[in-house]
Amino acid sequence: MFGRSRWAPAVGAILVSLTLASCASTGAETEQQKSSVQVPQYLKALPFSKRREAVESTRIDRKILPIAPCALHKPKTASDITGLPNQRIAPGGKINECTLRVWREMETFSRDWVFDITVGAKWAPKDRQESKLVRTSDGRFYQQTMIVGEHKTRQCSYLLPITAHRAIELDVNSSVYIVNEKREKEFKSHNCEFGKKYLKAVAPLFFDPPMRDEHPREPTLLLGTQSPCEAMSWAVNNLKPAITPVRATEMVRHDPADCTLEDSGEDFSRQKRAAVEFTVSSPPGETNPDEDYSSITFAGRPGFLHEDPRNGTCELSVPYLKQPHGIQGDLGPLTQNISVTTQSCDRSREFAEIVLDRAAS
Repeated sequence: MFGRSRWAPAVGAILVSLTLASCASTGAETEQQKSSVQVPQYLKALPFSKRREAVESTRIDRKILPIAPCALHKPKTASDITGLPNQRIAPGGKINECTLRVWREMETFSRDWVFDITVGAKWAPKDRQESKLVRTSDGRFYQQTMIVGEHKTRQCSYLLPITAHRAIELDVNSSVYIVNEKREKEFKSHNCEFGKKYLKAVAPLFFDPPMRDEHPREPTLLLGTQSPCEAMSWAVNNLKPAITPVRATEMVRHDPADCTLEDSGEDFSRQKRAAVEFTVSSPPGETNPDEDYSSITFAGRPGFLHEDPRNGTCELSVPYLKQPHGIQGDLGPLTQNISVTTQSCDRSREFAEIVLDRAAS
């Protein structure tokens, strides 16, 4: 219905219901293609405010999530450009992100450059007017520049639109801190220079991106071949509204890796009824317990419950796989996880069971 009422990835299992990889080539869609998008049944059953929102969600699931973000990087090229020999690559905090870090240890500090890729970054038509056009031999990108830090250094990102509202984004920055202010400013002044050189090297991959199920980099994060909206109809049908009385209920995709059911009241305030998010983090079962977090075992997986009294919600997070293959990050192993949030911990347990069951089917 459409009413208002950090670093090598890990192996997973392929979901069944989405014809994902075949639809994932980049590039602008024609008007005929836009009008002919077939919304799958699991999205038709959800209360998107307009049909175009369901169509955009279909594009996210079929065209964006199947792309393997870590396979878009070229570590050796980044080292050649920056002159920094050490490399480490890993998924970001969400399943559609990947970070490449190159660095060299010095006597008193370490030099580093960080190349972040986000598949499905937000993009709006006005962004074209506010961006600088950058041409490569493969096509056009849009450069956005920010002035950051106390030394007013430039930080550049480069975007390739792949749907009306989403793009593949390359962001380049350095986290290095040098005691000498002049040296730090000079070091970071290369942000955009290095970014543009790296962009030209990876541009062919942006226009013809590798898919997760092609195993371009082993092991791979196949949780991204699934949709966080797949089980959302259960939440619509079984969870009571988060606000009473309810003016409207709407399904929202804040990010490709999440799916959120929101209620709004007569005063137009909004509150989350349910959410599913695909994340990459330290193993949830290793979270240090405090007054809001508690360690649990759920569906044979170590995880945590996080009660948020301020918002009246309870989050349950567990690894996607019972025996996850570790992803080695700078601060220890990481896992790909499914996070479920509802208004109570009992309901989050019920919903998480449904989500995991759909993921395993």
